[in-house]
Parts: sequence; structure tokens; C-alpha cells
Amino acid sequence: MEDRESGSSRRSIYCPLYPLAEWAAYHWWFLRADARPARNVDVGRPDRYLPRDVRRHSLRGSGDGFLWPDLLIIPEGQSKRLIWQRDHAQPDGQRPIRFLSEGEALVDGAAVELELERLISAVLTRLAEQGVHGTTLEKEWGAVQAAEPDEVEFCLAAARLGLDPYAEAEPYQDLIVRAASELRGNILGDF
Repeated sequence: MEDRESGSSRRSIYCPLYPLAEWAAYHWWFLRADARPARNVDVGRPDRYLPRDVRRHSLRGSGDGFLWPDLLIIPEGQSKRLIWQRDHAQPDGQRPIRFLSEGEALVDGAAVELELERLISAVLTRLAEQGVHGTTLEKEWGAVQAAEPDEVEFCLAAARLGLDPYAEAEPYQDLIVRAASELRGNILGDF
């Protein structure tokens, strides 16, 4: 990244991780199963995502007043496609930093999920050490972690359809459950 004020570049950033952990927890099911944005990707121009898809798959969507890297995490079967874009120079100089590199990688999906789990757990541990409890992150991650196997299956099926399992899937609940019982094995995921 490049720091506009100093004119220097560096390989790391210093920032609070709570917004990133909260974003990962709230979009957990999408990061695991929503491959729908893959049909919208123009590898050379991932900025062509639908706004909703960007929020669910881009670190930049974690917001909270910090300019996060433009990194997309897209599930593709057992893998995750990571696409990161550089920031173009802003003539008005509104952004104090800009990210300089871009690229794409197909990585093991379980490894990405494990690292996101570690990030969330580390943030929650740090908060607990400071006596901070009852945060939205703690509540959301608790709900994800407490999900029974049937609920996990439902949440993943809803996410595959592009629906937030906790906020948007209720009207389709019976149809999703029926499809899950009729389409056994990998067929449900393919469907």
C-alpha cells in the first residue's frame, strides 16, 4: 500500500480487526456457500459485481470508516477464489492510502474458513480479556457456532440461493427443506 501523506509504501497495514471479524461472522454462510457472484465476475473488472454481492464477499464491505483492501472471497466448490484489486490514484487525494497490488488465486476453501474462524476467535478472546461482552460479533458468532447440523444444512442451502438464512430465507423455508429432502447428496449443492 502507498501512504499518500508520506509518499512511502509498505507491505502491511495497522487497523482494528473488530470490523473485519464482524463482517466475516455476519456473512459466514455466504462466504462458505454463495457462489452466485461467480457468474458476475469479469476477472479483469471485479468492480462489476452487484452492490449486494460486493458487500457479502468483499473485505471492503466491512467498512467502519477504514479503507480495507478490495479483496473478494468467492466460494467455488471446495475452493475459494480470492481476487484483489489495486486502487487507482485519486486526483482529488481524498483517500490517505491506496492499495497497489492486484491478483487472483484459487485456494483451499477449508483453509480460508479456518483462518476466518481464527480471526473471529482471536478478536473475541481479546475483547473478553478486556472485559467486553455482549457485542454484536459475539452474538452473531454464537448463533453460527450453535447451529445444529440441520440448521447448518439449511443455512448453506439458503446461502447458495443468495438468501441470508436469518433475514431473507423464511418465506422460502418450506421449499428449501423440501428440496433438501428430495435432492440428496451433492445434487442439492448442484441445484
